[in-house]
Amino acid sequence: MDTLEIPNQSSPSDTSPDRSRSHSAGHITTLDWIAAGLVVVAMIVLKVFYIHSLKWHSDEPQHMHVVWGWASGRLPYRDVFDNHSPLFGFLFSFPFRLIGERNDIVDAMRWLMLPLFGLSLWCVYKLVAIADSPRTGLWAALVGGFFPMWFLKMGEFRTDVLWTTLWLVTLVILVTGRLSVTRLFFAGLALGATFSVSMKSPLMLITICASAGALWALRHFSGIPASEKLSAGKKAAMAGAALVGLLLIPAAFVTFFASKGILDKMYYCVILHNLEPGAHTAGRIFRRIFTGWYTLLVPLTLVAGWAALPLFQTDSYRASRRIFILCVTGLFCPILEGFWTHVTPQDYMPLWPLMGGAFVALLFMGISCIRVAPKITQIAGLVLVLGVIGVEAGYAIHTNPPNGLWNLLGMEAIKEARTLTSPNEFVMDPKGECIYRPRPYWYVLETLTRKRLFAGLDEEDNGKKMMPKLVDDIPQHLIDTHTAVAMPSTRMMEGTLKFVKDNYVEIGALRVLGKTITANESGVFAFDIAIPEKYVLVSRKGQLTGDLDGTPLNGPRELAPGHHEFRKTGGDGEVVVIWARAIEKGYSPFRRPALSESSLR
Repeated sequence: MDTLEIPNQSSPSDTSPDRSRSHSAGHITTLDWIAAGLVVVAMIVLKVFYIHSLKWHSDEPQHMHVVWGWASGRLPYRDVFDNHSPLFGFLFSFPFRLIGERNDIVDAMRWLMLPLFGLSLWCVYKLVAIADSPRTGLWAALVGGFFPMWFLKMGEFRTDVLWTTLWLVTLVILVTGRLSVTRLFFAGLALGATFSVSMKSPLMLITICASAGALWALRHFSGIPASEKLSAGKKAAMAGAALVGLLLIPAAFVTFFASKGILDKMYYCVILHNLEPGAHTAGRIFRRIFTGWYTLLVPLTLVAGWAALPLFQTDSYRASRRIFILCVTGLFCPILEGFWTHVTPQDYMPLWPLMGGAFVALLFMGISCIRVAPKITQIAGLVLVLGVIGVEAGYAIHTNPPNGLWNLLGMEAIKEARTLTSPNEFVMDPKGECIYRPRPYWYVLETLTRKRLFAGLDEEDNGKKMMPKLVDDIPQHLIDTHTAVAMPSTRMMEGTLKFVKDNYVEIGALRVLGKTITANESGVFAFDIAIPEKYVLVSRKGQLTGDLDGTPLNGPRELAPGHHEFRKTGGDGEVVVIWARAIEKGYSPFRRPALSESSLR
């Protein structure tokens, strides 16, 4: 634990000549403040603009569905499937209760990501400022904040935003003061909160331990003595405080779900469901860590840390922090790629702002090596970082142009589901896109679920069943729950997608029970019903009349599963048998609204 100790002889308030000289080129000038203010204004404008214009990611309504579950008295893991830790959904269920159910709820909840984005930027500033200088920290935060993928992902309503923010807060707590029992408790508490948001958080703990170990090794093999010798009792107290902080929030959730009798479901959803069978064997982890391109980051990081060792001669406080943060930045990627089997862009969110910090630090360092007037050097650095920020912002806008039409389609789907169904009636959507309605199928159709559906996994571990076998039985769930509204998606397996398209008819952004029927050579409209409900027959032109199953058609009728026949005597154009409630609510299979399933194909 002493590897990160702040040397008593070099505290943050040290004003030695060497320390003063190290800051002489790192103070924030008036020009910096003016330029940074303009950049911040532009950042806020773009952020607010993208709240409503950035295309909804499928993860956002999935998380929103879990939040709705908490707020409506449903428990995650039991009533609502969720393969994430519970803190995010629990926390945001409180503002959701204040906002209430609305069709644009994803946009509304995106506003709550802005404070987290701002806190993350402040953390980046603090980390880089303590490792280098306040000026570097300022521009590192802004360059990192405009990193295109990070800028956009931090504006989505997703667990990774809170996860990233808590990670950066953990690092700030660790490096901005002398390590003590209290500081380590709060660092553990913040890290424990990340565990309660995402089970990717063990990667962060591994990164912290590896970075602390690298710092100790660099100092030890370079002959730099430890800044402070700690007694065994002090080390035990510090380790205990960190452990207590780490376990406090996760233990509270475990206790809560155990009291509800669903700890086994929580364990399955959060742990087992996220494991790909055979992916975490020692051999595969070893190969992923040591055979990828990212393996080169390990020696490069250690070389960069070694290059920073001379700073210990003048400012050991800053040197230890610089090497530690450098190692965190350089080692996170190999650890992520080595241990996590399904790496997605959002998994890199804790790394991108730190990379911005490293880039700005290297840029300013390189410019300072040019022997020109300090004022010219500072202006040159400012011009370059402003150019980088401009390129980043332009790239973000170019690659993610405003796409509000897709979001309007999502809002229309929510509206239709709320109009057509009552709160306790089922709607089949892939990941919870209709948000305010229960789903007839417990699993969400995300990547791991689909992989297991494709594989039909029935994994065994030493003879003990670890995972239930997954088969594509969604059609049976639709039948058993009399689900009348569905949202077809390519996330569905082929059999389910065919069933939905065969037994549901498009009325807008969603489909309802029904089908277009055609007459055979005898003029009989023969069709089969899979899900019993009240149906009505309508034609595109004119009043439809005739006999249904041998009796006159005189309005909506309960149709049992099986074969039915209709003989038409009046009405022109195609004939559709459709869920009666959709017609009663003013929807039609013949009128295609501007926002519909087919309008954006």
